Amino acid sequence: MADAKPTPVRQSELRALSEGTLHEVSARVFNGTDFTAAELGGVTFDGCDFLDVRFRRAELTEARFHRCAFFRAEPAASCDFSFANLRDAAFERCDLTTAVMQKVRAFGLTMEGCVAGGIDFSGADFTLGRAGAEGLASATFNGCNMPWADFTGVTLSDCKLTGCRLMEAIFNQATLKKADLAGSDICGIEAHGLTLVGADLRGTTFNSLDVRVTDLTGVRLRPEQALMLLTPLGIEIDVDDGDDLA
Repeated sequence: MADAKPTPVRQSELRALSEGTLHEVSARVFNGTDFTAAELGGVTFDGCDFLDVRFRRAELTEARFHRCAFFRAEPAASCDFSFANLRDAAFERCDLTTAVMQKVRAFGLTMEGCVAGGIDFSGADFTLGRAGAEGLASATFNGCNMPWADFTGVTLSDCKLTGCRLMEAIFNQATLKKADLAGSDICGIEAHGLTLVGADLRGTTFNSLDVRVTDLTGVRLRPEQALMLLTPLGIEIDVDDGDDLA
């Protein structure tokens, strides 16, 4: 575990990464580094800062990122992973705010305890086989803070999005069949064409799921949550058992 303040990455380390001879990097700053199409599969990064780094089309299968920062507020800088291979990659306690992960291959991706507001997973492929095909999918998001995240058009069937803050996230045309969203906050999400068939929503906080535009067949809910689903339909429920109906 790296506790030291990150220092600039050395040229010798960059060469070793490109040659595939360096497999663990701790407490380094990568500023404007271009890892486009780089082979970084299986490499572990611990306590590193990535500022305006490009990982486009990079090979990151089974890469591990622990306590790494991919975002800077002033001046603004984030990272681009578009089209990268992130299969079985893992991010733990990382800052991925506004990271671009459009159309990444991400079967088996794990994110634990990450901050990722505005992260863009639109068009990402969490399945095996042909990109975008509905089938076996695998991903775990646990305890992540991801407001305004974009999951447009993704398939996350049977995946876990537990204990996450997903307020105002975008799930248009997404498929979360039998997904586990227990304990997550999905208030204010965009859900046009979202499929939640058989999903576990127990303990999930929501205020805008509309059965007229979202398929909720077979979802698992607590009784008080089921009543909330009637609100968009204009139905009022009187739970006062003592009313005199005569």
